[in-house]
Amino acid sequence: MKNVIILLTVLCFVSAANSRGYVLIDGGGSQGIGTSPSYPGTWSDSAFKWALSKIGYNKDFVVVYYSSYDASWWRNYLYSLGHTGNVRVVRVQNEAQANNPSLWPDVFNQNTGFIWFPGGDQSNYVPILKNTNLGDSIMIRYIRDNICIGGTSAGAMIVGEFVSTGSSWPNEAIRNPYNSYLNYDRNVLPLLENYLVDTHVAERGRLGRMLAHLGRIENDYGEAVSILGLDDCTALCVDSNLIATVIGTGTVSILRTSLSTRRVVQSGRPLVLTDLYLVRAGDRFVLDLNSAQVISIPSTADIITTPPDTVLPPPSTVFLVGGKLDQRIDQSTPLSQFINSCGINPVIAIITADISNDTINMYRNNIISLGASQVYLVELSPSQVDNPLFSQYIEASNGIIFLKNNLQNAGQLLTSSNLVSQSYWQKINSGTPQIFIGLDCWLVNERVIYNTESDNYNAYYGRLMTAQGLNLIPGFFVSPAAFVPESSSPSYRYIESKVDGLLWLLTYFPGSLGLLLDGASYQFSNDETWVKVSPDGDMRIYSGGNGAPVVIVDAFQNQYMARSTWKMRSSSAGPRQNGQLTPILMHVLDSNYSYNITARGVLNTIELQRKGHGFDFQYIGTDKIKVSWNFRGMYRYGCVYDVRGDLRDFFYLNGLNNVILSLPKRKGVYFLELIGPGDRSVSKFVRF
Repeated sequence: MKNVIILLTVLCFVSAANSRGYVLIDGGGSQGIGTSPSYPGTWSDSAFKWALSKIGYNKDFVVVYYSSYDASWWRNYLYSLGHTGNVRVVRVQNEAQANNPSLWPDVFNQNTGFIWFPGGDQSNYVPILKNTNLGDSIMIRYIRDNICIGGTSAGAMIVGEFVSTGSSWPNEAIRNPYNSYLNYDRNVLPLLENYLVDTHVAERGRLGRMLAHLGRIENDYGEAVSILGLDDCTALCVDSNLIATVIGTGTVSILRTSLSTRRVVQSGRPLVLTDLYLVRAGDRFVLDLNSAQVISIPSTADIITTPPDTVLPPPSTVFLVGGKLDQRIDQSTPLSQFINSCGINPVIAIITADISNDTINMYRNNIISLGASQVYLVELSPSQVDNPLFSQYIEASNGIIFLKNNLQNAGQLLTSSNLVSQSYWQKINSGTPQIFIGLDCWLVNERVIYNTESDNYNAYYGRLMTAQGLNLIPGFFVSPAAFVPESSSPSYRYIESKVDGLLWLLTYFPGSLGLLLDGASYQFSNDETWVKVSPDGDMRIYSGGNGAPVVIVDAFQNQYMARSTWKMRSSSAGPRQNGQLTPILMHVLDSNYSYNITARGVLNTIELQRKGHGFDFQYIGTDKIKVSWNFRGMYRYGCVYDVRGDLRDFFYLNGLNNVILSLPKRKGVYFLELIGPGDRSVSKFVRF
């Protein structure tokens, strides 16, 4: 109790003086590896030189760990940076040892200026730091003596006010934010108030897990929080005033909610979070952690001055199925819905690079069993694009399936002058539905990313390639199988290339819209996720019983843009391929919602589907609309917003069933939201 009283006294005293030390955390990976064409030395040199300059090159460096640890590498590395102090190891295995100061005198040693927590399992740090003499003593030294505290991977995760003590896969986390692998603690070593830190974000595709962290913390604790995500080989150098500089090969991400965020965070159902803001900052960006904003950009970054891209709807209905081809059973439902949209007993054309492939023929048989009267196979290859038979197959079809194509050349073949391309566009422009399965979903983009699955670390080593896409939905880019593990034994294979690859691609198209579309999970049956994009721009979300939500990445408000300048190895093809965008608006939506890609608006479809209610707009004059509804007193008031979310009008329903509104500008997209008891709402948009 005496130690607690002393700590509280010290904390209260220094809080008034706004005093604190320094924090250096990184997202994992080895310090000292890699090469850079832009900066001398290795990625971590500048970060540790920053820390040493703050506390003094002659101060001792103390490693605190819960197990045995060999610090000889640290001695050599820090010496190469000019460090002249000692390097010592403090091993604390349990709570009893953490409460015995005689076992760790180096923590109190006044020449100790840097305390470091290595990676491992962050849950092992909790019993030795939370409410122990060791944890209290480190906090006192941080606040009173302004030392630097740092850590990597799990050692970085413990410095936030909130700590994730579990280890959920991203696809598990967004499917069920209350799954048994997501657990939390608080005030373990709370150096960064109102933050939870996650690490290895890019290489392990943990954006999905960061989203679940955000929903869980705010739902469980009832407090606003920001999620701080660190890529491996990337450090955040936090000054005593919480101004932080990014140094390294990847990005630092800050994810937070907004005042308009809608949340559905429940056990056993997919996560729903709307109107989130994501900051992704790279090397030499400066962040203010007090406001979670970028306050300085480096010369390698650009200020966005070009008008945002306009997203245009497709000429015909497009189905996008996120999963892998070996999840064929899960894809029967979207295939059946697609076939029904093609008419009675339709003729279907499968466009594929390999018509003799066994998977293609199994899909062909499945499509016939689902109601197709005939299925033609169209080989999409340079030698067959002028084959009149394949052209006739497309012309005779009522629906088109893209499956197992060569992404490197498929888009170019179908946007060039040849018979197959001419027949394809004639059918699409006449309204023929089409479905893209698995990696073929990339083809709807203006630019395709390929080479995502030839190696685990293609984005990491700069090996992703781009090619011509079909540009079916201008301004819209999709990444399929975004968070799905590669096999029944979960792994992180290829996830960085899917998630960071999409964000990297968006940096080439300012103001564009992205979709992270997860696939079937291998862990459950009937959990495929797919979307249907209609010619009016409405994107309807569907999933099986255990399906994942979709993640919409909206760069409409993006102000800054940059890409990594770090080349990780001399053998790398180029700099690490991650995109740095600030800010991004994000939505995580399940099958109870739809999203209009042209208006960039979330529509809650629950009331419209289940209750059969509706409301309509009627134009009156040049600047007025009449809104009518049949809700029988369920709603109390209404709001009209423009596409940027600014409130344009507000009115009470008062038992009425219509109202006439005046809008300051006739042209544009507007959203009407009617709100009732318990924040029950229903939304609809109108385009003038």
